[in-house]
Amino acid sequence: ASAEYWLDHARHAVRFADAIQEMPAVDLFLELGPDAALTPLLDGDRPAVATARRDKPEALTLLQAAGRAHAHGVAMDWPALLGAGRRVPLPTYPFQRQTYWLGGTATPTASNGARSGARNSQEERFWAAVAQEDEQTLTSLGAPAELAPALPALARWHRAARWQSTLDSWRYRIVWQPVAEPRSVAQVPGTWLVVVQSGDDTGETTAALRVLTRILADTVLVETGTDREEAKAALVDALADAPMLAGVVSLIQHPDALLTLLQALGDAGTGARLWCLTQGGVGTSDGEAPRSAHAGACWGLGLVAALEHPDRWGGLLDLPARLGERATGRLAGILAGDVVEDQVALRDSGVLLRRLVQAPALPAARAWNPSGTVLITGGTGSLGAHVARWLAERAKCSFVLLSRSGPDAPGAAELVDELEKAGARVSVVAADVADHARMSSLAAELAARGEPVRAVFHAAGVGQNTALMDMSLEEFRTVYSAKITGATVLDEVFDDAEIDLFVLFSSVSGVWGSGRYAGYAAGNAYLDALAQMRRARGLAATSVAWGVWADSHMVTPEAEQQYRRRGLIPMPASEAIASLERVLDADELTAVVADMDWDLFMTGYGAARRRPLLEELPQVRARRPQETTTSAADRNDLRGRLAGLSPAERGTLLDDLVRATLAEVLGHTDPSAIALDQPLVELGFDSLSAVQVRNKLGLATGLSLPAMLVFDHPTVTAVRDFLAAELDGAGHDRTAQKTGEGHEDLVSGADESFAAIYRKVALRGRMEEVEDLLGSASGLRARFSGASEAPDGTRFVRLATGGQGPAVISFPPFAPVEQTLQFVRLASFFRDRRDLSMVTVPGFLKGEPLAESVDVLIDVLAESAIHCAAGSPFALLGYSSSGWLAHCVTARMEALGTPAQGLVLLDTYLPDGMSVALRQAMTYEVNERRSRFTKLNFTTITALGTYRRMFRGWAPQPVSTPTLFIRPEECIPGDPGLPPLTGEWRTHWPLPHTDATVPGDHCTIVAENADATAALVHDWLDAL
Repeated sequence: ASAEYWLDHARHAVRFADAIQEMPAVDLFLELGPDAALTPLLDGDRPAVATARRDKPEALTLLQAAGRAHAHGVAMDWPALLGAGRRVPLPTYPFQRQTYWLGGTATPTASNGARSGARNSQEERFWAAVAQEDEQTLTSLGAPAELAPALPALARWHRAARWQSTLDSWRYRIVWQPVAEPRSVAQVPGTWLVVVQSGDDTGETTAALRVLTRILADTVLVETGTDREEAKAALVDALADAPMLAGVVSLIQHPDALLTLLQALGDAGTGARLWCLTQGGVGTSDGEAPRSAHAGACWGLGLVAALEHPDRWGGLLDLPARLGERATGRLAGILAGDVVEDQVALRDSGVLLRRLVQAPALPAARAWNPSGTVLITGGTGSLGAHVARWLAERAKCSFVLLSRSGPDAPGAAELVDELEKAGARVSVVAADVADHARMSSLAAELAARGEPVRAVFHAAGVGQNTALMDMSLEEFRTVYSAKITGATVLDEVFDDAEIDLFVLFSSVSGVWGSGRYAGYAAGNAYLDALAQMRRARGLAATSVAWGVWADSHMVTPEAEQQYRRRGLIPMPASEAIASLERVLDADELTAVVADMDWDLFMTGYGAARRRPLLEELPQVRARRPQETTTSAADRNDLRGRLAGLSPAERGTLLDDLVRATLAEVLGHTDPSAIALDQPLVELGFDSLSAVQVRNKLGLATGLSLPAMLVFDHPTVTAVRDFLAAELDGAGHDRTAQKTGEGHEDLVSGADESFAAIYRKVALRGRMEEVEDLLGSASGLRARFSGASEAPDGTRFVRLATGGQGPAVISFPPFAPVEQTLQFVRLASFFRDRRDLSMVTVPGFLKGEPLAESVDVLIDVLAESAIHCAAGSPFALLGYSSSGWLAHCVTARMEALGTPAQGLVLLDTYLPDGMSVALRQAMTYEVNERRSRFTKLNFTTITALGTYRRMFRGWAPQPVSTPTLFIRPEECIPGDPGLPPLTGEWRTHWPLPHTDATVPGDHCTIVAENADATAALVHDWLDAL
């Protein structure tokens, strides 16, 4: 501005009101300045927003101003401020188009409940206003004006309190609760297999064996080692003399031998429950440490076995150093009792039960700061880097970051630069922490330089994802050793050094188990035991069993989604580090830190049996009264009510039960709106909600129901009929009548053996051997040779409805996955756009016969597709191996004079078009990484093997129907333990077609990336 401007500005009146009146078209005023000086001068006709307020946080005030401007219609570039955003989970069912407007607030009555509710609402509004430093709202709530000057300090206190509350909610610890009146018996009836490890002649094992021989009515002694085949042979020989076992007791004290026993018991086909007896594997109080960390590791392995094989698991029982008469009687009482409590310690004082409880932070015993060199194993990894940054902020110290790759590790140079800028001295050392000589020399070198190690953080380790029965001993030892060997070496190297901190990064897998993580869980349980043993020697030691860190190399976006669906919420690194700080300042020995959604977690964790370990948690305990009532009083009431009703009335009662359960799980407000014949998949089921329905119906009826109940019986009527048959005991007879000979019942007990064989051979990529094996086994299955002999009932399922044509009719691939699950994600896109249906392939459900030949199968599928289309235009879709079906049906439709308008093939390989390595990767992805969706039983795997063998050597014949062929951009990842795929992995379709590519790999194009695939199909069909 010019000098004249400022002269006029000082001499003349500021015509603020006139200026405002000259802007009638302006809808909102935004004040830019150091304080809200002009905003109060405006009248109330048009909103005014100040972007800054004196004594208010600048960023918060600016964001609030932006929000108010947005609320008044100002277009804001939110992505520039907030980023691209993140995906949040939505309900699995379609939006219901039902409003839930808030009603007027009722006038409070004089009742205590009303006063309490009003007070809580008032309190929530007050603290929300404090958090936003909103003086206007506080005034409206009756807050005194004197509060205003203290508002910033009060807001800071409130934020800190909420932060502390969040961190407290993540904290847990293990306690041992005494049984008031433990059961004691003189002898346990039945024949028991007692297993000891070859070569174990220690005094404790000999004494325990002598006690077991006395209290078990009949015993058969077996010695096993770490050779699986030899262990199986020994067990088979023992079982020949004792075919009816009451149970199995293991005295094995090392996890690799225990793994061998668990696998050999499965191989030998025994269903008897296994009790794992350890000798000093756990410490039950601050004054008692474990006597053996390897025995403690057996607890971690046992927790995984309890999850993967709950039907043949007894429990974990830790013995005292000496078994006196009272303890012996109590041991017999535990083995003779019902298996509910499965984590027990026997002590001179009585029987103790293992429990997880919430544990708010203890008062700080110190304000620890690093005073010397800090050694961090896995120091260049994400967890080690977070720890180093935190310590560098607390004090200037010296770091030795240890990793196998050393300075060449990804991100190592950047981390060093960051720490040095913070004032730290940093050395990155390439070394194996399991090398005792190297660690000893490193510690000596640092001490000689006047930089002795004063704190150790052991964060190294490798992950795992292999089922217990499929795990090799080498894999187990690799994962187990990665956790324990380094920790043991560090414990020995720094056994007599002046160490302020010795921190082990453990995992919740060692606390409550984690399926497919046997070696990892055992290793982490070892770390917890090692910390207790070290502290008992008067040395520094802390072990933290972590949940999931959001910022770690182990959590990909896909893994994070899976963790969340299981109830394990990834913790931001800043909050996890703050939790670690509280643990160390309180000098705690062990702690569990995890952000858990217990309701979600227990849906899967508690599906197969009770889990007493977690029943002291308030969130879990709240579930028990309802479940107990349902499983006892309500169940008996249901059976009693059914007994007095006619068949039609029983059907109505069960219909109501099924619909009410479906509505509760899926969030529908009106159960009667669910039609009896409506395909349940249309309601938006996924694998988690299916398990929830199974659990609730199982509790209500007292039946043991299959996890995929709603997929195996796809309507309310079908579920009702299944429940009715099971409740009156007719289930077996009905199946036998339908199959004619009941062959499947003869082999149903072999499901697990067939599944194990299928997985083992298929994971090697040798599908021809799989097909030959399963094709031969399917000789027990009934066959049909014409459409008239095909299974009765509807042969298609409507997955989505919409107005645009042509409708899409799909076929499921030959895979051990529930058929409708293959297209659930595609259906969510097509819903309200165009119809998507799926024709089911006969033979994948128990009681269904298999087609005799390809021609017979295609006849049935074509007939079903015609019924599904009902005279309207349609297109056919095949994914993976079902592309063979879709093409064959397309050719059949052309021959019948009812051609499809289009054919869509999603990454279909010809039957002989995959290399062994590619087939191996495909099988790993379906059966291992996505195993929660698989159904490995005799019926499923013999069906897929039979049909795959039928199509061996098949090649597509020319068709005139327009064809869209879609390929993924990425190769399927496969087993991370094998070399990555090399060479050409993309498939090629030999007939004329339109080519297209979509994001993702072979599996994700119909899962995580299904929207892109469906959109491409939708647009292509529109253009036909």
